[in-house]
Amino acid sequence: MADVTIMEPKTRRGFATRDKILKAAERLFGEKGYYNTSINDIAVKAEVAPGTLYIYFKDKYTLYCYLVAQYGHLVRSEIAIAIRKSGCETRREQERIGILCYLKMIQQHPHIYNIIWES
Repeated sequence: MADVTIMEPKTRRGFATRDKILKAAERLFGEKGYYNTSINDIAVKAEVAPGTLYIYFKDKYTLYCYLVAQYGHLVRSEIAIAIRKSGCETRREQERIGILCYLKMIQQHPHIYNIIWES
């Protein structure tokens, strides 16, 4: 996995712009896949200039790796919370809760599955 260090925005407007880029990338990577999505596609969907993406991300691969890392963290933390709340005792019960939690997340965020699978 590549270095997923990104430039952190310094203003609210910068955070909003970065979030628009991430949402556009998530949708396009989820629908079209990594290889069929260009920086220009993401910029158009996010309604920013293509060069704006490079303010926050080194390249398309870094943007993709950032999304995958964020999803990995989100999935693991949601599963850990669900297992803790369930009070299950056996490994089998924990795995069952984990799978159910993951499926629920995929239902709420369908592009996550495609992005994680392709990675």
